[in-house]
Amino acid sequence: SDPSLKFWKLTDADGEAAFGIIPFGSYDIEVEYGVLEKSVENVIPSLGYQEVKQENVTLPLYRVTLKILDKKGSPVEGVKAQLFKELDEEPIATSISEADGKAVLKLVPQGNYYLVAYLKGIKVYQSESREIKVTTKDVSKIIVVNAGKLNITVYDYDGEEKMKKYTLIGKLIKEGEVVGETESSDGVLRFGHTPFANYTLKISVGGLEVYSSPYEVTFDTIEKSVKAWFY
Repeated sequence: SDPSLKFWKLTDADGEAAFGIIPFGSYDIEVEYGVLEKSVENVIPSLGYQEVKQENVTLPLYRVTLKILDKKGSPVEGVKAQLFKELDEEPIATSISEADGKAVLKLVPQGNYYLVAYLKGIKVYQSESREIKVTTKDVSKIIVVNAGKLNITVYDYDGEEKMKKYTLIGKLIKEGEVVGETESSDGVLRFGHTPFANYTLKISVGGLEVYSSPYEVTFDTIEKSVKAWFY
């Protein structure tokens, strides 16, 4: 009841906030997490000579579990998924997908959220509305992102011989930055999961550039071949 008696702590990794020694009496607990606030009144009665008082407060925070797949239905690793209350604000939660395509966004307050996903810094998914609806339980959802495993087979200039006798280095460049890079000695450049977008594809052998051209990665071009400058 005395506003001068006010103590605050940040919770640790175990969710615990230890206040240490405080005067005997009754207190209200106020908990804040992001935009979430919860108050509990008169939860600590007079303590007498009790050394430690433990009080549990449960917050309405939930998990959003995503299964992230590419356009061919394979799980995608390394996708950064984010939840937004408004698209021009900071994300409420962020998670990176693992090898099985699973991304778990933790400690999400109740509400409706936009879902946005990035791969290699390129946006590969954005919901048109607040499609993630968190009410009174955890949420699970499967999303398909605009990406696929990019494999480019390199032939000679006539398209007759596969370039498998050389160590090829392939680079995908977007706006001056290398987005993907791979090396191959069997004539097939395997870039792994790549966002659908426009790039410049460069191929070199021993420091000598043997191919440079725009390359649009789409569902129809993730398994393609190119003719390099071999004669």
